Amino acid sequence: MEVISTVSFAKCDKMAMKWNSIGTAMLALASVDGDKLAYLQLLSFNGDRFRITFNKDGPVHDVDVKWSPSGSHFAACYDSMPAKISIYNVQGTAIWNLDECRRNEVFFNTP
Repeated sequence: MEVISTVSFAKCDKMAMKWNSIGTAMLALASVDGDKLAYLQLLSFNGDRFRITFNKDGPVHDVDVKWSPSGSHFAACYDSMPAKISIYNVQGTAIWNLDECRRNEVFFNTP
């Protein structure tokens, strides 16, 4: 098996990897329990890697991330209440930001 991309996080306690539905990109979500910090990387099948930056100043806590059913974009709900939600494309660019609100999880409706 060929290694396509690697990513490392210092002092990471937990790691969640989520592939998109078409298998062309993966989100790597790392968190540090003691500080409740979260870091998100987008890795693509062609070897590209993007560090996802959130629309927020300072450290990011409590991230929930989900791929769209088409696999062409993903949503991230981040930080403590009131949380923010951003939609990103597969290049890691934020394409839409929702206002702060009392949410802590994201979902996509399927047709």
